[in-house]
Parts: sequence; structure tokens; C-alpha cells
Amino acid sequence: MKENISHDETKYIKRRLAIVVREAIEKFSVVVISGARQVGKSTMLTNEFSDFTYFTLDNFDTIDMIKADPSLIFKQHDFIIIDEAQKFPAIFNAIKLAVDNDKNKRVIISGSSNILLMKNITESLAGRALYFEMMPITFGEINGILTPTNFLNLWNDNYADFNIKNIKKNENINIYDNKKFLDDNDKKSINENKKICAIVQSDSLVSLMMKGFMPRNIIAKNQSDVTLWLDGYVKTYLERDLRDLSQVESIIDFRKVMQVLALRTGNILNQADVSRDTGISNSTVYRYIKLLEISNIIERVPGFFTSKGKRITKSPKVYFVDPALSIFLSGYFDEESLNHSRELGGYFETTVFFHLKCLCEMLKPSAKIHYWRTVSGKEVDFILEYGKKLLAIEVKITKNPLVKDIKNLLIFIDEHPETVIGILLHSGQEIKWLNSKVIAVPWQWIDCA
Repeated sequence: MKENISHDETKYIKRRLAIVVREAIEKFSVVVISGARQVGKSTMLTNEFSDFTYFTLDNFDTIDMIKADPSLIFKQHDFIIIDEAQKFPAIFNAIKLAVDNDKNKRVIISGSSNILLMKNITESLAGRALYFEMMPITFGEINGILTPTNFLNLWNDNYADFNIKNIKKNENINIYDNKKFLDDNDKKSINENKKICAIVQSDSLVSLMMKGFMPRNIIAKNQSDVTLWLDGYVKTYLERDLRDLSQVESIIDFRKVMQVLALRTGNILNQADVSRDTGISNSTVYRYIKLLEISNIIERVPGFFTSKGKRITKSPKVYFVDPALSIFLSGYFDEESLNHSRELGGYFETTVFFHLKCLCEMLKPSAKIHYWRTVSGKEVDFILEYGKKLLAIEVKITKNPLVKDIKNLLIFIDEHPETVIGILLHSGQEIKWLNSKVIAVPWQWIDCA
């Protein structure tokens, strides 16, 4: 029935979202956390909210109890977590009655199915709940950095005051800072999480991308374990769960669409091309893409355009949220084959996208992510928009960033003076100015402090 919260933090890495949720639940009666399966929702809740009573609707005894009397748990407890809430829709009306009758009640709802979860929230809890999406774990979080000050500082208008001497002190970005990670009195947990960081730090970029950022995979010591886990993830969570939730007539066709999209991650999405390459009707491809999107597996990034009359590409780009999943679905199971793949740059760009998405969520309101491409082929990988300010970001899988790599960044900045700074994110370790308006930094730097 009720599950006691475990304090086994030896493999738990603090998540930035926990800070946001804690602040929100102090002001609002209901907070909703959704996200793809296995991103760490339940683990975060059981570790960070020990003052809440935890119920999971994966537990049949709990469902039987709630079926008999949906209001019982709210009569007995003031602070409640309902995990996998979408599995018993009647709970949402009970939550509504509980928080309406007692303003001191606090409920955290968590679920892996956006389809059912948001449908029930819209019907029962409209205007009562704050909604957050949980993502896989970022490089900065792995290294114990809860406040990514490098990214936050980029929005300052006085970017010209960025002093290389000051930036250089952050150059060794793999240093683990236990003061920002766990309480100092928990020496065992600190030591265990240092081991996790050491594993991640020893990985090459290709190895890191192949592992991805699902909490289960970051601690894997060999790629075969990751590949086995991803195979099970696709079969168990994607194919089976999505078939149960929606009209997926053919698992074979659904996997074909996923595979074709995986090879296109980081590229402009042309639905007709996906239909042609898979031999699946355009309407079915559209439905499968939408299903993957609302299940937090892929994201579409819109083109950036203004009303200046420029001929700009407006079709969206598509990204997998976790690069490892796109690499696995593309059929790359070892580092050598991935290293020689023509899609390698797209997987690197996908890795950066995932981190930028998480970082944009740190701003309130969240910054918007776009890309910029003219019909003549000039392109900037990411344009971040926050109010009237822009950041222009180019991604290059190179260890030696050069001035020629930023020519499109300079064109965009000249046309959009509201751009605070241009950034070239690369796969090396060097930090340097390439222009008075553009700085080159390692890709991990942007997620660190």
C-alpha cells in the first residue's frame, strides 16, 4: 500500500529539477512531473521528497485501495506523491476535491504517459497544477553542478567583459565539486558519486554519446550493457507502451519510422521523405511522429524568422532527446563504426541540443530554441530566444575551432543586433575568442559553473 521512501543515495545524482519542484510545491497545491520512462522521475521523488508520503499506481494493492475509496489517502496525509498517476484516472477527481477543500494539501503527480496524464489534468485539474518535464541527466548534473552559471552568464549584455583569464579557470570542467553535489556529512554517497563521475570523465566523446544520458546507462562500464538496455527499452517501453496507448497497427512499421528519424536527427524534417523511405503512408508517418513527440522521445525545433522579408527555411528540424537512442536505432553498436559514420555530426548536435533544452528550462520563463537557415543554405544550428535577447550557437565536431567555422554566425549576428553573443561549441578543450562577438568553448562548458 504505502511505500516507505528509501534513502539509498549511493547511486543517486541530485537533479536540478528537484530544486524547481520544491519551490513550486510550496506555492501551488499540485505539481505535475512528466517525462519519458527511465529518466529518473521516481528516483528523484523518493530521494528528494522524504517529507511526502509516496504511492505508486504500479502497485496493485494501492490501486485496489484507491478504487474502494479514492479520498482515503488524502484524508490521512497532507503531502502526497502519486506516481504513474495516469494508470487510474479516477485519482484526478479525488485530487481536485482534496486540494479544493484544503488549501494546505500538497500533491506531486508523476507519470510516463503524456497522452493520458495531460488528458486527465486538462479535464480535472485545469488551473490548479504546474507542469514540468523531466529530461535525462545532463553532463553538469553528473558533475554535481546544480546551477549552470556559465550558461546563465551568457545572457549578460556586457559579454565583451568576458575575460579569457576568468573563463580559463573553468577550463578543467570535469572537476567534481562535492559541495554542490551531496551533503558533506554523507561521505559514502559522495565517494560513490565520485566513482560515477570518474566513469563519465574517462569516456571519449563517441563513447559518451553511445551511452547517452539515461541515468541507468551513464554508469555502464561497457557498451554491450548499454546496447542490451537500449534494445529492451525500445521493445518494452516504446513499442509495447505506445501500442497500448495509441493506434500503432504495425510494430514493424513503427520501428521503421523510428529508424529513419534516428538517421535524420539534427536535420530538417521532411515528412514526405520519411514516408517515401519507409513505404508507409504520410498520414501514418505523421501519427507516429506525433506519438514519439508527445512521449518525449523526439522534439521538433522550429526555424527562426522575423518579419524582415528574408527567405528563411521554416520547416522544423528533428532531434532525439537522448543521442544514444538515435545511435542505437541507426544500427551503430561500436565506436569504430560510429566514428566513421556520416551521421556523426548529427549525433553530436543532438547531444548539444539535449543540453540546451535542459538549460533553457532553467530560465523563467523558459527560453525558446530555434535554428536559422536561409534558402541559399546559410545556417546557424541553434538560436536561443529569451524575451528580446538572442544567443546564436554553432556546433562543430572539431578540436581546433577556426574563424572559418563562424562565418554564418557572423552573418546572423550582423542581421540580428539583438544577439547578445555568438558561441561555437566544439569537441576540443580550447577556449578562445574567434571574433569580438564570437567565443569558442568546449561543448560541456556551457552546462558547467
